[in-house]
Amino acid sequence: FFLEESFLSFKMKAAIFALVALLVGSAAAGQITVSEPVLTSVDAGQFTCSLCTNFVQNGYSMVMQFIMKGEIPSTCGALCDAALGSVNKNLVQICTLGCLYLGEKEFIKLAQKMQQNFDPIYYCEEVKACPFHDGGVAKFDPLAVTPATGPSGTKFEVDVGFTVYNETSTGVLEFIVSLPDGNKASSANINYGFKPGHYMAKLSIDTTPSQNEKWGPGEYAVDSILCAGNC
Repeated sequence: FFLEESFLSFKMKAAIFALVALLVGSAAAGQITVSEPVLTSVDAGQFTCSLCTNFVQNGYSMVMQFIMKGEIPSTCGALCDAALGSVNKNLVQICTLGCLYLGEKEFIKLAQKMQQNFDPIYYCEEVKACPFHDGGVAKFDPLAVTPATGPSGTKFEVDVGFTVYNETSTGVLEFIVSLPDGNKASSANINYGFKPGHYMAKLSIDTTPSQNEKWGPGEYAVDSILCAGNC
């Protein structure tokens, strides 16, 4: 169908729980935001997992670079302090705990492996900081968008609901917006696993034109995907 020149339309597509690999572009900063999925109970263990993934995202590359130089101290504390001590003492502590759990030799092997495939979730599951549950099952509800159409500059709100039947592992909740010109924009957030229950989140899509995205007239599609590990 055809739309007036100044209007946009979103059609919703829901994906059932899947383990998939997707290559998508990044959305312009501030264009797509997602609220955290909420349930009445929150697992306190999320704090440890969050600390670990933040460490890998913000400090682990420096540890890997230090190890690649070949001059490795003989203890975990000395290794982490040498790599990160000048940056952040909190990162040193988190690094040391992961190293002590694996043992220094295995920690170094993992760092070398991560050079080839940098994956914060994999590392944090290996050091038992993030939960892993085999056999997770979840299904999305039909997505609902408000408003259904609007001029460029409209802020569309997408209500996202999904039900978890078997507890899921640490992973990524990703939303992909397919644009009329064939390009894609996305927003992806790490989650720390979901226990059985029903969850709700809200996806906000600001279609104010920017240097990175013009948000021209046409039909837009939104896909929702829940991945075990990285998508």
